[in-house]
Amino acid sequence: MNYKILSIVFIILTIIGFSAFAYSQYYVLPSEQSQVTSVNSDLAAVAQKLNDLSSELLQINSTLKSTGAGIISLNSSIIAENSKLQAIANQLIEAPRIGIISSEAKVTSFYVPLMTDVTSINISGYIFYLGTMDGRPVVATQSNPREAGTAQTTTIMDTNFNIIANIFTGIAGSRNPNVYVGDVVVSAFTVNKAAVHYHREYVGPYDVPVVLTNGTVVYEYYIPSSYGLVSIASGFSSLGTTNISIVTGNSSVTGTIPAKLVIGVDGSANQWTEDLGWMEFQNALYQTDAGENNAYGFASVNQAYGVPYIVIQGISDSPWFPNAYDGSLAQQRAAAVATYIIDNFNSNDLQAPTTFGQLSAISNAAMNGYIVASKVYTSNPNTSINVTSIVYTAQNGTSITINNMSSINNEYMYSTQLP
Repeated sequence: MNYKILSIVFIILTIIGFSAFAYSQYYVLPSEQSQVTSVNSDLAAVAQKLNDLSSELLQINSTLKSTGAGIISLNSSIIAENSKLQAIANQLIEAPRIGIISSEAKVTSFYVPLMTDVTSINISGYIFYLGTMDGRPVVATQSNPREAGTAQTTTIMDTNFNIIANIFTGIAGSRNPNVYVGDVVVSAFTVNKAAVHYHREYVGPYDVPVVLTNGTVVYEYYIPSSYGLVSIASGFSSLGTTNISIVTGNSSVTGTIPAKLVIGVDGSANQWTEDLGWMEFQNALYQTDAGENNAYGFASVNQAYGVPYIVIQGISDSPWFPNAYDGSLAQQRAAAVATYIIDNFNSNDLQAPTTFGQLSAISNAAMNGYIVASKVYTSNPNTSINVTSIVYTAQNGTSITINNMSSINNEYMYSTQLP
């Protein structure tokens, strides 16, 4: 076989096959030429749009970079401003202040209008108003009601602010026949009148534990106020006069009587509906001048944290209740004593406890010689409450027994005569 001729034939066939393939892949028939031109035009338009979009994206990216730098700068400014605000807040909280807690009088009505540079802070739902009164830093808030609520309010105040003295103002009923609506009782001592131990033939007091910040547990029948704060309050002499019609609840009576500031004992208890016989029992056990249901929680918390305190109760009602009642007048006069303490505040004897000798002569405790009795006897506790004798410890430590109840009956046998 002639291999040379065979090779030439193979090469010719390969060239023919490749030419046919190329023709079928790349040759466009004239009838399809217009379609190809249209597609090419569309592809060119798409390419231009992609080009434009790419340009827009580059511009957006540049803008975002610029905005990002602005955001970083703004965030830095916010952080710096927050730091300044936090520093200011810390200064406000750490400044030594006189605390004011009110159970009845709205702080926004009685105390905030007297304050300058007022700032409010919300802590656990309580609004604390910080400012100055007569140049002295103060913080005021409204208390939750009852013993537990007042204790909670006082705890938040004492643990969040630098309280150098704490003032509680509220309204109370008179437990003294010589104390009328419109008078004010400044409490040298606060007792928990709910702490009564009932025996078959007598009642006695329960001591109440108070846990101090150092872990020490103190058992007391009553809690003393600050000697210094009570001393300042005793100098207030601007209560004015009270209409006898307000005192008695008799609108037809004319005339006025001087309003009194009494340094006495506050009796705090969540009890208001007892029979008068049981009230007689309580009054014989606890020699109080004002009765309400808030202050013991305030007193016990301040004692636990070592904060000097004072309780000021405006007398809103008396044995002539419900005819004789004026809560608004009681609030105003309690607030007037509180602001007097702030205006005349000094640090003398703040940590010293009050003494029995600071009590006003007309206070029940001063007249009867004791604050809390050891035992109060009754003739027949199963059928009636009739106090027959009282045993108490005198200030000199001796035990005294009262069998002649005529010497103490005035405490709970109120005269029907007008003052």
